[in-house]
Amino acid sequence: MKTIQHLRAQLVLLGVAALVALAGCGPVKLVANTNIPTPLVVKIPIAVALFIPKEFSGYVHNEERWSTDWHVELGKAQTDGITRLMNAMFERVIAVDSVGAGQNAEGGVRAILEPSVEEFAFVTPRDAGSPFFAVSIKYRVNVYLPNGKLADSWGFTGYGTAPAEGLSSAPPLQTATALAMRDAGAKLAVEFREQAIVRGLLPEGATADTLVKPVPEIPAPTNTQQPATVAAPSGAAGGQAEQKDSEEKSDDAQKKDEPAQDAPAPTELAGALLRAWKVFWGVALDPQQHVRSAYRDAVRTLQLGPAIPLPGHVYLVRGVQPGKHDVLAAFEAIAEDVHGWTIAWRVLRVAPIENDARPREDPYWWVPPAPEWHAELGVEPLLEVLEATRTIAESALFRESDELQSRFSSSLAQPGTKLTRLLAGDRYAAAVAKHGGGAGYDFAKEAHAGPPNFDLRLEGTTYATRLEKEACGVLLDFGLRSLASVGATREDMPDDLSPANREVWDILWTLKPVTNRALGRAVVKADETRVEQFLPDRSMPAHVGHTYLLRSIVAGQHDVIVAFTVAERDEHGDWILWRMIRNNSRATLKPSDWRTQ
Repeated sequence: MKTIQHLRAQLVLLGVAALVALAGCGPVKLVANTNIPTPLVVKIPIAVALFIPKEFSGYVHNEERWSTDWHVELGKAQTDGITRLMNAMFERVIAVDSVGAGQNAEGGVRAILEPSVEEFAFVTPRDAGSPFFAVSIKYRVNVYLPNGKLADSWGFTGYGTAPAEGLSSAPPLQTATALAMRDAGAKLAVEFREQAIVRGLLPEGATADTLVKPVPEIPAPTNTQQPATVAAPSGAAGGQAEQKDSEEKSDDAQKKDEPAQDAPAPTELAGALLRAWKVFWGVALDPQQHVRSAYRDAVRTLQLGPAIPLPGHVYLVRGVQPGKHDVLAAFEAIAEDVHGWTIAWRVLRVAPIENDARPREDPYWWVPPAPEWHAELGVEPLLEVLEATRTIAESALFRESDELQSRFSSSLAQPGTKLTRLLAGDRYAAAVAKHGGGAGYDFAKEAHAGPPNFDLRLEGTTYATRLEKEACGVLLDFGLRSLASVGATREDMPDDLSPANREVWDILWTLKPVTNRALGRAVVKADETRVEQFLPDRSMPAHVGHTYLLRSIVAGQHDVIVAFTVAERDEHGDWILWRMIRNNSRATLKPSDWRTQ
């Protein structure tokens, strides 16, 4: 019997399948059927050949387990899936009957792609001791040159899970495989081009970033990670602005008293404004692309709060997103109306990012052209349309259906367990009225929250916490484990945790919060250093079926420890089952609960 080797890996299957149970009692016979929407991605402008061997197109998994014969046919589904996806990804795809047939392909091809299955495995609740079915498939795509010589090979593993449903095995296994294959189709469409083996196929001088998107426009997802530091205004003394039109980008419209490069501060700045100026121009990231402790401490020392826009005032803002961008900009508040402010702005400096990560396209994020009648409406009627749209969207996206509640009824029957919806990043920010577009959650208030108030945020297929100014979050991935099994004290650490996760467990339970908000931090300095050392990245993969433990501290507001399980995922986001383990909110805090540094 084969077992899943990497239950924490993100499942990648070549297609989206709905499994149809052909046998009820006795042997379980399943056939996968593709049901994947055409991914909306920019085609790579080359021609490739696709060779599908018989072992792939006719792949069948057979095994006996717990006196039950399991028969799973994946061949047709994965063949249809990869053919459809490749035709969506490349300008031209030619089917060939061998890896050496590329030289004779009409019009020529850049490479020949050959998929294969290395291993199929699944886990039942009886196997894992958790109320989930899990499916795992190891795939490999070989890339050959037109002459048939192997150029590269890409191996990847995927998984999918679904909660158990009574005594029947077929329905949850159907759901697990369908979700896994849908996720796999998205990953193949989005990430395949980012692999080195595919970059080598692009025409000379072209990258995925330079490709022009067809009409209708398919926007890339908005980067949802919050800046590590946000600056407050430099004040009116920061320099007068001649630029009055934010759309002008010529040199004539630049602010005359603010340098476009690291330069001495304006002579009229002094005291706190001068110190702020120097911090803004300081080095924020270390060589590993993490925010430097010295920079974070310097920002905290400034004790900057929200900036109040005033007409004619000039402001500085520094936005740091490790691994993505580091930008210093200036803007002037021009005028205010009932809808907001008009500003004139200019980028002063863009610091180089060594580990720059290109934004990924989301094949399920498609914004069709607006109806023509929208152009005939004024602002107020459009706002009325937006409000009506939000009402409908929130009902569709956040409603706990009877079917959903029924499937998770046993978990929801456990004391204190609740079900919450998290949407994927900012893609729905305009469509829903919930704070943060429904992607972030404040567990103390049991409400959705946006920056800077969330404890947990779903960003695509990762969960993000915070370590900035007055907030500190620590997240631990337990893997496939039941929510009820998570203990409520530090002494309840599971025996099977890895050494690294044991360290995270210890950090999570021993963080010491502070109450002096003037310090600009949520935990004492020594704990903050430990978090930076062992958990430098503020996010981790969000795996369906995995259970997580979260500690989130917001200075003077709350200190919560929450366990949650990713119960279900669709193209809109996740449903999580969660349980509050400890809640020290501002309303219930006692002086002994907090420590001052």
